Amino acid sequence: MNTTKKVAIIGAGPSGLVMAKTLLHNYPKGYFEPIVFDSKPTVGGIWAVTRPDGSSTSKNLGPSDFVDCFMRTNLSRFTVSFSDHSWNEENQSNEGNEEDMFPQAWKVGEYLKSYANRFLPREALRLSSRVRSTRRNQNDNDNTPMMGKWTVEWTDQRHTDGEKHLSESFDYLVVASGYFSRPYIPSITGLDEFPKDRIIHSSSLRSNSQILDSLGEDDGKILVVGGSMSGAEAATSIALDLSSTRKDLKTTRSVHHITTRPFWAVPTYLPANDQPGSFLPLDIVMYDLARRPPGDIQYALGPVTTERANMVHAYFESLIGSDQSDMAERLALRAKSEDRNSAPWVAVTDYYPGFVRCGDIVPTLGRVSAAHWTTAEAETKGVVEIEQNDGNTVKLDNVAAIVFATGFTPFESLFFLPDDVLRTLEYTENDTVFPIVLDEKSVRNPDIPDLGFVGMYRGPYWGVMEMQARSLARQWSGHIDTNNDTTKVKYLRTASSSRAQFPMGDYVGNNNSSSSSSNNMINSLQNLLLDPTELSSAHKERQRGFSKAILRALHGHWRYEREILPETTTMTGQASIHLQKASYNEDAGFTTEFVYEEDSSTMQQDDPQVTFRISEEDGGIYTSRQDATVGRFIFVNVETINDDDSNAPYQYRHFAKEFDMTSSDIERKYIFNLKGVTITSWVTKVEDKRTNTATVTIYSRQTDSSAI
Repeated sequence: MNTTKKVAIIGAGPSGLVMAKTLLHNYPKGYFEPIVFDSKPTVGGIWAVTRPDGSSTSKNLGPSDFVDCFMRTNLSRFTVSFSDHSWNEENQSNEGNEEDMFPQAWKVGEYLKSYANRFLPREALRLSSRVRSTRRNQNDNDNTPMMGKWTVEWTDQRHTDGEKHLSESFDYLVVASGYFSRPYIPSITGLDEFPKDRIIHSSSLRSNSQILDSLGEDDGKILVVGGSMSGAEAATSIALDLSSTRKDLKTTRSVHHITTRPFWAVPTYLPANDQPGSFLPLDIVMYDLARRPPGDIQYALGPVTTERANMVHAYFESLIGSDQSDMAERLALRAKSEDRNSAPWVAVTDYYPGFVRCGDIVPTLGRVSAAHWTTAEAETKGVVEIEQNDGNTVKLDNVAAIVFATGFTPFESLFFLPDDVLRTLEYTENDTVFPIVLDEKSVRNPDIPDLGFVGMYRGPYWGVMEMQARSLARQWSGHIDTNNDTTKVKYLRTASSSRAQFPMGDYVGNNNSSSSSSNNMINSLQNLLLDPTELSSAHKERQRGFSKAILRALHGHWRYEREILPETTTMTGQASIHLQKASYNEDAGFTTEFVYEEDSSTMQQDDPQVTFRISEEDGGIYTSRQDATVGRFIFVNVETINDDDSNAPYQYRHFAKEFDMTSSDIERKYIFNLKGVTITSWVTKVEDKRTNTATVTIYSRQTDSSAI
């Protein structure tokens, strides 16, 4: 008698692959027989994108892809990976390269291909197979939940002479088709009046300039609607494109970001807990066990209390170094304000704050309530009405295009489930966060024990997917799991105002709880032995993280006071540091650059426009003047700042020298005063041995009124 348990897995993305691998490798051979279905011809799910021509643009990407193949992950490779397959495996080279620390989408796709090639036999994959429907054949003689047989019907799309319809029976069914199944654009009065090429979902942007190209010679406002991750990044991408062409093209185009609430703009590198003044990838910092309260690590799914909300807001303020009022008043999250009583929202973005400070992105709080397109005397323009949080309505005119960064709906990922199963799962299209009722780990519903879910929640982590796969496999191998409570999810459906942005966002608590329930232990890294290559790589990563943190914090407008010694000549003025795409030497590893400019009345003739770049090769900061690389930063010291706000963490003063590659007559020194990730002030001292003069310039932050 054949005792092999057949498992149908719908979806060959990260969740489907780790489910199949767990069934095959965590149990005796032949115990489980997983079959993974996916409509695409390759594994990877939304990460199944390729770099078509090896260029730095994604112009050839297919229209069905949800992500730009050069989009970077917003968590590091240490989180975007599985426990038994590192980024070093299967020719995943350049371990110390910044591109690998936050991998591009096409590299994630390659990682998943490598994972599948290593762990899954070819016969376990049914690619180019679109599942049409499923049917659960339960024993009708007993009303209690019973193990039933599933019938899966799918279309084989590989045949050139037409599609082939097939079906097969399985003991278990796993939904691993992903939460991000269909881009969502809200229904807005008058939106259909806009030309179709002037409305786009952020997932359809195939390059930063795509929306700009559709405008032709038209100027006007570009609206980005949506205040989560994709909203901040879409606004940043368009602002970068505009900033890169600001000198070549005279345009009145501007980016306006519409968000319903203020959010914390968190960069990819944060102040490290273990080494004063250094920076590490945000997930390494935020998932540090030292941040947790003493005692056992607990995970709890539930509403965010006011006390908890205020505590998390305070933590983000300590990391950012301000309440963001210095960036834009509309995005301020002041202590004791009403906004602090609600669950915090976060956007992982490096350059959004700088573009806001420069006025390149103008944030507005509210919801788009109506849109109109008018044509009068050969002038076409859009008008958008925004209902603000106080109930008042404002109008934005001269709107040229709208980018909706309003997320996805998960409903398409469930279409193949039969109606009776959906009813048991209490399926609803009125809740995009909890469309179905599962247990608090979002793995199963106790009334359908032969149906499981992996990665079917908002903001899925790869480590959590792995734990979900282990949990399902344990239950289906005969272990009793008491984690069947669905009451918390049902409550959160009715308490949407107190939900977290990502209800299952406690990565550490979730993984620890899952490990404990399966009798697995979290291993300490204190006794891990590293070879010199790994230590050198770690040093480069810290250097790159620090360089990136410094330059992104310089982005914006500054006031300065300058003194030239020994004559004691003084002057004041304004300076700006703009971010733009690299203007030259991209082959040397420079992709973006920060350009320093100041008012022409005080710009010294011997110190022309300065450009700062981060080298992809060694992670260092290089400077250029007159289109020639002339200097490299060397950071020589760091000290703790003690002032009247000394109780605030992460306050450091960094000292640097610029090594001039062309002359030994000029020496430049820098001092950067940081609070969290924010530079509050900085100082330069230029000593010229040829003239025996020293120029000292002190910079303080200037808030751009257009961003308020």
